[in-house]
Amino acid sequence: MLSSTRVTYFAILSILRPVAVHSGALFLAMVLTWLVISPLQKLILPQTKVQGISATLIYLPFGIKIISAFFEGWRSVLYLLPGAVLASVLFMDLSWTSSRTYISLCISYGTAPLIFSAVNWASHCAHHPAPSPELSWRKLIAVGFLSSIMISLLIHIFYVYPNTQSVDIRINAIKFALGDMLGLITVLVLLPPVLNFVLHRAKPR
Repeated sequence: MLSSTRVTYFAILSILRPVAVHSGALFLAMVLTWLVISPLQKLILPQTKVQGISATLIYLPFGIKIISAFFEGWRSVLYLLPGAVLASVLFMDLSWTSSRTYISLCISYGTAPLIFSAVNWASHCAHHPAPSPELSWRKLIAVGFLSSIMISLLIHIFYVYPNTQSVDIRINAIKFALGDMLGLITVLVLLPPVLNFVLHRAKPR
């Protein structure tokens, strides 16, 4: 009985731990973006508001989504979901009674895993050898770029344009995609020293 309880405890812990890590990272990125980066951007570059819609120049949550999808695949959607819902409730003015909101969330968090799966399938069919770390980073950047374009276009088509039909989808999509890519690059630059600091502090003294 004790052994069964212990197995159940470790099974639950193995599920909750990645959820806490990925959702926690996503929520922290949201907090930094909305409470630090966006106010500074409005103060320094007020002209970046595009046709009534505020485009964040450095959108950190996108970096978390891509990295999570890179390491976890489709499981990243489940791991990020609690943080995504919490951040959306606190920082985004979304209509939870509209189907477009849920379609937008599916697009935002499902596009990167879909592209990674397609790239992995194509590599497997082509019998490519195991990728080197350098190729893996190139794949991460490439998929991040494709995801930023696809997510931005699809979100504007399904969510933004029906609500604000006067916007130029192409221009807005490019500017939002640019913010996504700068967010990804920023996270990739900041993540290694942050992880090193956390792991160093976690070591027993």
